[in-house]
Amino acid sequence: MGSGTSRIFGKIGSNSASEISKLKAMLQEKENQLQEAKNQLNTYLQQVEAQSKQQLEELQKKLADRESDLLVAQEKLDQYSTATKTIDVVVTEKVEVSTCPFSPSRVNKRFSGTSFRRFIIHHDGENCYIPNDKEISFASVRLALTDLALLSLPERSPEARLRLLDLMEYHFYLTSWDKSFRFHPSLPYWNDMDTLGVHLEGVGTKKGSVDMKMKAFLNRLAQHDGAGCLVMVITGDRDFSADVTALRAAGFHTLLLHAGNVSRTRVVEECCDEAYACWFDLLARAHPRGVIRLPPPSK
Repeated sequence: MGSGTSRIFGKIGSNSASEISKLKAMLQEKENQLQEAKNQLNTYLQQVEAQSKQQLEELQKKLADRESDLLVAQEKLDQYSTATKTIDVVVTEKVEVSTCPFSPSRVNKRFSGTSFRRFIIHHDGENCYIPNDKEISFASVRLALTDLALLSLPERSPEARLRLLDLMEYHFYLTSWDKSFRFHPSLPYWNDMDTLGVHLEGVGTKKGSVDMKMKAFLNRLAQHDGAGCLVMVITGDRDFSADVTALRAAGFHTLLLHAGNVSRTRVVEECCDEAYACWFDLLARAHPRGVIRLPPPSK
C-alpha cells in the first residue's frame, strides 16, 4: 500500500502544479488584456479631450469674431447718430417749415402731382462750386436745398419737408480731388457729404469730364418713368438743355438752380419746369455768418 499510495499522490501533485500553471497563464493573459483595454481607453479619452479642446477654441474664436463685429456695428451706428444729430435737432425742433426767401427766376410749369416719390439732385461741383470754407456745413446746405424744393410742391408742411430729406438722392460731380483747391469743399464738408450718403462722383481731369459724366447719369435717369419725381439740376451750363428736356419728356419735374449768369443759363431755363438763380445766395443763407467770400469762378 505504501508504494501505490505514493504513486497516486505524486500524480495528483503533478496535475495540481500543471493546473496552477495554466491558471497563472490565464490570469496573466487577462491582466494583459485589461492593461490593453486601459491603454485604449486612455488613448480614446485623450483624443476626446483634444477634440473637445479644439472645438472649445473654435467656439471661443467665433464668439470673439461676433463680439468684434458687434463693436464695429456699434461704432458705425454711433457715427451715423452723431452725423445726423444736427439735422434731427434742426428739423424736429421747428414746429413750422422755415420760409425760403427765394423766388423762381422762371416758371414754365408747376408741379402737377398730389404726392412725390423721389427727390434727386445732380450737382455740377465746378460750375456751382462749394467754397473751401470750414464754417459752412453740408447739413445747412442740405436743409436749404430741401426748403427750395419744397416751394415746388402743393403741400409745404413739416411732414413734406421731412419726407424730402428722407428721399433725397444727392450726386456731386467734381474734377479735382485736391482738397486744397479753392473751389473744392472743405474737408469737414466733404466728410459730411460722404457720411450722409452723397454719391461723390469723381471724374477725370480732362476738360468737360464733369459735364460728360453728369450728362450720362441724366440720360440714364430719363429712361425711367418720372411721374411723381423731382429732379434738381444744380448748374449754369447750357450744355444740359437737351438732358433737362429729356427728363421733362419722361415725366420728371425739373428744377434748375444756378448762380445767376443769365447769358449762360437762359437756354437751359427755357427747358426746365422751374429755375432759381440763387445758388450763392442760398450758400450765404446756409453760412453761419451769412457771407460767401469767393466770387463765382469763370468757366
